[in-house]
Amino acid sequence: MATRPDSQPSDRPTSWPAWCTSLAVHAGILAALLYLVRQQMVEGAAEVASRDVGIVLKRMTDDGPLFEDERNRSNENKQVQNQEISGNSTLDALPSAAEIHSTGATLQQLPALGSGTPEVGDARAMAQGGPASKAIGGEATVRVFGIEGTGSKFVYVFDRSISMEGSPLRTAKRQLIASLASLESVHQFQIIFFNHEPQVWDLTGGQQRIAFATDANKRLAENFVRSITASGGTYRFAALQSALRLSPDVIFFLTDADDPMPASDVVDCTRHANNNGIAIHTIEFGIGQSGTRENFLIQLARGSSGRHVYVNTQQLER
Repeated sequence: MATRPDSQPSDRPTSWPAWCTSLAVHAGILAALLYLVRQQMVEGAAEVASRDVGIVLKRMTDDGPLFEDERNRSNENKQVQNQEISGNSTLDALPSAAEIHSTGATLQQLPALGSGTPEVGDARAMAQGGPASKAIGGEATVRVFGIEGTGSKFVYVFDRSISMEGSPLRTAKRQLIASLASLESVHQFQIIFFNHEPQVWDLTGGQQRIAFATDANKRLAENFVRSITASGGTYRFAALQSALRLSPDVIFFLTDADDPMPASDVVDCTRHANNNGIAIHTIEFGIGQSGTRENFLIQLARGSSGRHVYVNTQQLER
């Protein structure tokens, strides 16, 4: 029996379905597109410049709208803070007693006593002397009744006992205020008036701090000086001890030579001054011409490398 032609087996390989071919073609096209997009993104990233992003505020002013960003406001805030810090100099700039030791500045050694020691023949001329010149390196040279002291820390120890009543105390206070005026804000000072007890100018409630010579502090000090009146007896040692404990460069010590200090007190003060590099300049108030006899004020000055001057109170302005 003959076999039908359509039933014979075929030797040709089976072909892929049409959908497989279509899928392969589309996948290739998609891969090519992704590659092209990726290349464009990489090349474009190198060409885009970076930009700062911030907040811009619009503020209406009399001259129209004003636009300001955060950096401008930050700079303005820093300027305001700096102004506030620099303005608060009355109490914040006060070091403690442990911090007031010298940091390297040396005291200018003044000539020893002798024929060159200034004597006040005309005290009015001395009282009218102008402000002292400033030294270099953070130091100042200040003057009281013609005596010049150089340093960065000064203590004024002035007699206010009843013997100073009238023109002596008025003249002394004028000299002190003029001396303070020649100081700059980097310098430090303290004021001690005394009769039978010390009266200390104090901004810190007994914390024994020495003030910087800011304009505000000098105004407060001037008010204190002007308020002082003459009364009581004379006890000098306690006032000098208080001044020496502050470790200044210079002490201006003004008093008369009546009721002299005991020799032991003079020795104690000069020893302390020498051990700490402190010059004690003494201003002696007296009636009439100065004598030739040495007294405790001359000894204090000589023993501490200081200077001494005599002021005839009869020649002071009334």
